[in-house]
Amino acid sequence: MRPYFQTRIMKICSLTVLVIIVGCAAHMHTSTMDVFKQDLVQKGVCNTSRLEEDVFDSHGMVKESADLIELLELGAMYPLQKKYVPSNQVLESAHGKYTQYEERARINVRGATTEMLDILLAEGSGPYEMALYEKIYLHTIKAMNYLMIGKVEGARVEVMRGIRQHSRVKEMAEFKTAEINTSKALVKQQAEQAEINDINVDDQIYHLTRQAGLSANQAQAVISLRNSYENGFTYLLSALVFSLNHEPENARPQLKNANDITENQYVKRLFSDFRKDSSSLISKNNVFVFTQTGFAPTRENAQFPFYNPVSKTLTSFCISKLARVPSTIAAVDILDNASRVSGRMMPLADLDQLALKQYQEDLPFKITKAVLRVLWQTIRDKGLIDKTKSETQDEVLEKIVKAFLSLFNLVVNQADLRAWNMVPRKTLFYCGNLDEPGLTIKVSNLSGKVLEQKLPIDPDAVNIVWARCIGSTLFVSSYAFNR
Repeated sequence: MRPYFQTRIMKICSLTVLVIIVGCAAHMHTSTMDVFKQDLVQKGVCNTSRLEEDVFDSHGMVKESADLIELLELGAMYPLQKKYVPSNQVLESAHGKYTQYEERARINVRGATTEMLDILLAEGSGPYEMALYEKIYLHTIKAMNYLMIGKVEGARVEVMRGIRQHSRVKEMAEFKTAEINTSKALVKQQAEQAEINDINVDDQIYHLTRQAGLSANQAQAVISLRNSYENGFTYLLSALVFSLNHEPENARPQLKNANDITENQYVKRLFSDFRKDSSSLISKNNVFVFTQTGFAPTRENAQFPFYNPVSKTLTSFCISKLARVPSTIAAVDILDNASRVSGRMMPLADLDQLALKQYQEDLPFKITKAVLRVLWQTIRDKGLIDKTKSETQDEVLEKIVKAFLSLFNLVVNQADLRAWNMVPRKTLFYCGNLDEPGLTIKVSNLSGKVLEQKLPIDPDAVNIVWARCIGSTLFVSSYAFNR
């Protein structure tokens, strides 16, 4: 066998094995996290030991090789155990990883290191690509963690980072467009070198995008959203942090944003009062309760047919579609010390809607990249097989090459099914002024079951309460801040 073919086959074999290993790990993530969710829902047990083995080394430091998605999952689970400092530790590592990934994307679209490997590899073969709302929500979790240990300044740092992340969204959208355009140019260049002309698939991409789009009900659900990353919980928590730090000028725009994107009547009242008195956010209210329920949507494989103008055949590729995780919560009420209903908690943020909006925005890019991947694979396969035939006349070698190419193509055309499972689906909000040193969170399930959790409050302080309802367990924490 000639050295040329030995080298090419070894590269194909190595790449195929690598993609299979990484791809399998990506596809196993959902099933692995299902076990954690079942333990939480059915037993109220939050067992993080398996994730910790993957994330930390023997000295308790985050491994350099730790998977981004596992860092995120652990960061969202630790608050259930009141491990706020470790939660922030792993989420900070996650922040570092995804910012490095974004920087690589910037370098690529500048043309410095773009390679066909970027087109060839499937979504699940690379780092987990965080949704826009996840990038901002990461800082929201960290801010709440700091509040639960009484560190307003740490919370302020995180809400500022979340605010700055908002300004990066448009920039990253421009980079994403540039990346697709660069990839299109590379595929066209390779097609010309292979003497394949007239590759124009824009019409197919348009029709595929419409076919893979949101259903009528889903599209209606997100039509009122301004974009895929604005979270009422993030904005309101930011306003609260600034008020606790005596910065009404910084609290105002955050409270206005929260008011603009949510119908929560408590938020409406807070904003109305704030416009009259900028100190009212914490002077007129001594209890702020954030209750989180459910799990964010998972992902599932969806296969789409594509007519390949290079091979003149009907082929297919997969992209991930969202799978909603149903909630069992009917209502959450806040009771005073005498068990009287002080108020019903109202929706503040719905990550289902944000995820759908993100899917709608990303779909043209996902479809285009999948099509480019199929085209490039065909061009590459055709060139290598033709060269094998013409230079070796070895039928066995030709069959080996085709087998490895088929296996590689099968693996890289699978969708990335990873998702940040432990992020809560909904955040509910209540605020008020209670005169007695205690309150009760009452959760009513659709089945008629009731779950209650009492906790002390300080009527003379500002009480921030965070709760997470999973199955029949209510995880609750609070901290009282001086006015």
